[in-house]
Amino acid sequence: WSLLRQMGQVLKDGELPTLKHFKQDSRKVRRYFEALEMIFVLKKIACHEEGVGTDCWLPTDTGLASAFMGTMHGEGANLSLMRIAVYNELLALNEYAGKRIRPVYYKTARSAPVDLIWNDTAIKISCLPKSQLSYDERILESAVKKLNLKQGLLCNRYSDIHLPQKKSKTKDA
Repeated sequence: WSLLRQMGQVLKDGELPTLKHFKQDSRKVRRYFEALEMIFVLKKIACHEEGVGTDCWLPTDTGLASAFMGTMHGEGANLSLMRIAVYNELLALNEYAGKRIRPVYYKTARSAPVDLIWNDTAIKISCLPKSQLSYDERILESAVKKLNLKQGLLCNRYSDIHLPQKKSKTKDA
C-alpha cells in the first residue's frame, strides 16, 4: 500500500507518476506496477520517442485516484482527475469504434508535459484559470511545432460559459 500512497501524493501534486517518484527500487516498483496494470488498476502511458520523459502510470479510474490521494483538494488533484477522465473517454470512444490506441505523452527537459499525443493531435489538459492559460498554450504550441502535428487541443474546465445573446427578430409596431 506504500506505493499507492506515494502515487496518491504524486497525483495530488498534479504530476505524472514515473518510477523516479518512488523511494523503492525502480525494478521492483516497475514489476508491481506491471502487475497492477494486468488487473486494470493502473494504465501505463509511454513517453513519445522525441520526448525526454519515461513511462508513467495512472489509475484507471478517478475513484481509485481519489482513494490513493485521500483528499481531492487543490489544483494538482483536479488536474490528475481530469487527466484520468480524458484518457478514459478517449480510450473508450476508440474502443467502441473498434480501434485500439496506445496513448503517449510528450515531455521536454524544461516544460510541463503535453498529456496526450493522439491521432496527429497534441492534447494539453489544464486546470489553470482562463487568465493564466498562456503558459499552457505556449507548451502546446511548442509540442505541435516540434512533433510536426496537425493541431493542438487545450482542455480546460469552465465554471461558466458566456454565449452571445440571440438578436430578437421582432419588429416594433
